[in-house]
Amino acid sequence: MKKNRKKILGALGLIFVVVMTLVASVIPSPSVDATSSSITQTIRVIVYDEQPAVHILSPENDSTTINPSMAISFSYENVSRVDFALKYQVGDVWTTYNLSSFYPENRDPIYNIASGIATLPAIDLDVIHGYGDYILVATGIGGGAYYEDTIEFSFSSLAVDNAGIANNNDPIVNVRYSSSFSSFYIYVLDENGRELFDEPIEYTIEDAGNSGSKDFTLPFESFGATAGTYTVAVAGYFAGSNPQEDEADTYAYLNLNYTPLPSPDVPKTGLFTRAISIAKSDYLITLMVAFLLTIAISVYFLVHKKEQKKNRRRR
Repeated sequence: MKKNRKKILGALGLIFVVVMTLVASVIPSPSVDATSSSITQTIRVIVYDEQPAVHILSPENDSTTINPSMAISFSYENVSRVDFALKYQVGDVWTTYNLSSFYPENRDPIYNIASGIATLPAIDLDVIHGYGDYILVATGIGGGAYYEDTIEFSFSSLAVDNAGIANNNDPIVNVRYSSSFSSFYIYVLDENGRELFDEPIEYTIEDAGNSGSKDFTLPFESFGATAGTYTVAVAGYFAGSNPQEDEADTYAYLNLNYTPLPSPDVPKTGLFTRAISIAKSDYLITLMVAFLLTIAISVYFLVHKKEQKKNRRRR
């Protein structure tokens, strides 16, 4: 009985080992599947470390435009889009006017960003608000981050800008005007509010009805202007206004610093001087030595002639 049980248990154990061996051979091991399986799974991790940026190129900060049609130029880096908005003030309230957004066409297919320089289609300031001060905001967005650039500018029918200096250091200004004007007058005031010129510079626009610009050289030297800060005020008159009777329709202002050319250092030749410089003193000493030397030579010749006459009489 016991022998039969042992045989039966031995046979069952052998069968169990055979079955487990077959099962193990059918189930693939993980190591074999990782190397031989034709189905692979790729996990892509995108690391974004470039920050977006945008810079407004035109209009310039603190500039004045007289043209209602204005294009906006800008540069951008690592952005998927750039949003624009104009802010203007009505009374004490600022209003925001959203402009069209910019989407770069050359965006990277993986990161969806791009860099470059672009210009928006021109906007019409007359339609948006008209004359006044504006704030332009550009927001570059990319990679979950954003960058904002802000500039301020004015829209006016009249503007005056610094255009350099003449050879004698007289300031040169450029006046820009819209098609509404027929004439304008240029005044210059010192730091105390006194007018520098006896009469303002008057300019009548020959082709009235057209916008334009003109340079003016301000005669600071002729009116004895001293070094300091001066205010250039341009009073503009629309067509139909009378400058002799009517108040100016609008004004434009510019502050500029003026430094006259140094006066030439001409030496004085008076007999007595006070607080003279070394160069003037040397000049005076040289002149006195030459004068005394001339007198000495003259005296010598006079004495010599007298001696010659005496000697002749003795003979």
